[in-house]
Amino acid sequence: MTHNSSHIAPRLWIQIAAIISITVAIYQYAPQGQFMNIDDNLLIYKNPVVQELNMENIKTIFSSYDPELYIPFTLLSYMIEYHFVGPNPSVFHTTNVLLHILNALLVFALIRYFSKKWIIPFLTAVLFAVHPLNTEAVMWISGRKDLLSAFFFLGSLVLYCRHRVRGDRLSFYSSLVLFICALMSKIIAVTLPLVTLLIDDILPAKSDKHKTVKQWVFGVPALIFLSVAMMGKMLSVFLLSYIDALLLALKGIYFYFVKFLIPTNLSMVYEQLTPIGILREDFLFPVLALIALAVITICSRAFGKWFSFGILWFGITLLPNLGNAVKGVESSVYYASDRYVYLPSIGIFFLVACGIAWGLEQITHIQKIIASVAIVIVIGIYGFVAHQYAIDWLTPKGYLERTVKLYPEAMLSRILLGMTYMKEENDIEAISHFRKAVERKPEYANPRAHLGLTLVKIREVDEGIEELEKALKANSRHTYSYVYLSFAYMLKNNNRKAELLLSEALAKDPGSAKALQMYGMLEYRRGNLKVAEQYYRKSIDMDSTSAQAKSALARLLRDQ
Repeated sequence: MTHNSSHIAPRLWIQIAAIISITVAIYQYAPQGQFMNIDDNLLIYKNPVVQELNMENIKTIFSSYDPELYIPFTLLSYMIEYHFVGPNPSVFHTTNVLLHILNALLVFALIRYFSKKWIIPFLTAVLFAVHPLNTEAVMWISGRKDLLSAFFFLGSLVLYCRHRVRGDRLSFYSSLVLFICALMSKIIAVTLPLVTLLIDDILPAKSDKHKTVKQWVFGVPALIFLSVAMMGKMLSVFLLSYIDALLLALKGIYFYFVKFLIPTNLSMVYEQLTPIGILREDFLFPVLALIALAVITICSRAFGKWFSFGILWFGITLLPNLGNAVKGVESSVYYASDRYVYLPSIGIFFLVACGIAWGLEQITHIQKIIASVAIVIVIGIYGFVAHQYAIDWLTPKGYLERTVKLYPEAMLSRILLGMTYMKEENDIEAISHFRKAVERKPEYANPRAHLGLTLVKIREVDEGIEELEKALKANSRHTYSYVYLSFAYMLKNNNRKAELLLSEALAKDPGSAKALQMYGMLEYRRGNLKVAEQYYRKSIDMDSTSAQAKSALARLLRDQ
């Protein structure tokens, strides 16, 4: 699409400065953020592979999953940061914001290839930068994989467009290198070869020689990395039928369209609480609406390619995330997650920008001024909502309290909030959240185990043992249940039973830092201080962030 603008465009540097300034204003408090107790612990501050920069750990990063995603470049970025600043979340947050700014600028550069109207690339980039749906990817340090993959993805497309316009080989091969980097950041970039087909359709090429060969140059690494990703996903257990998974995906797509327009009550995940069925209202209407949208997309080709390009960009880039609805035997079913539309959102924002540009051409000068003010107000509202949502992300407790308030049935948030209160020694509040999680899913071992432990802590030992035994009955491989139950029996002075439980825990998970710490406590109670010290040190080696193990070791050393 190549339009000639009838309006004087602001200087390029002013547009770039505006995009950067707006983004910084929204995320100005990001460096004050903490690590979240969801994934950040597994990927960063409790990940021994990330905590030390050496060749052995680098080899591990490039030869393993996390545990199900192949993201070596993302882990490498964490490793480099950790090497220089340690577990300092402000630096990790700052890196995320910088990546988001760069991504917004790459969106701006990319759309400039498709339209000569300054307002279209500028508005697309601004909407991408400010929209609240993208806040999760920016404010959650574990969202780095989406940001980094998008950075290389967009950079690859910018160079691909440069190659289309100029025909130089360097841009083409550089685009291929960045594509591989995107795949090594997160597999969502696998759709890039299909996106290049969309670009071929709307962007004239200087030369289309060897077009098929060029497509295969991108297609081969995509297929290789897709195979690698599928092997990682085989580690997960998926519980849905194909029909149910399709219905959830369609509901998720419709849900995203609604949130693009009205981005309120946002959350990390959106759980499916009712039965899945096409005749149910929450599935039937989205299916009919998306069928209508598909018809409009096909028919729109008769009037121009911009509408189908935006919709197809959204649909194609969202595809890799549509299979993430349910994982694990004890997990819940989800139909959407904000970070999944970080890259797909560009297609929708491009459509909105095109629609605004077209609308401004149809009205009088006075009407344009009014419309421009309205556009600024809407963008300002989006920016304000994103800014407030970013503040909610600064602390795990603040975010989880917000989520539980909005979604009282959110079991994962209940469990994590209960664990947060446990760390604050607010056991009564923790028990309240654990009980609600248990009521929601009585067969789920995790909340019941934490409920049992908290009851034991407040000396309701018999009731705690009862809950922990129910947790083991629900899941005999839940290591923490054995560890917590051993603690309960120690309080009842049944050290023999406690030792048997700890032996079973270590048999199931030899690297369990909590089990090793509890073994240290058991030996300490028996008076075997040297043996206890060995267990505490092993526990700290397994989890260097454990304040409990370090405190226990310090107390033991004082007693020696």
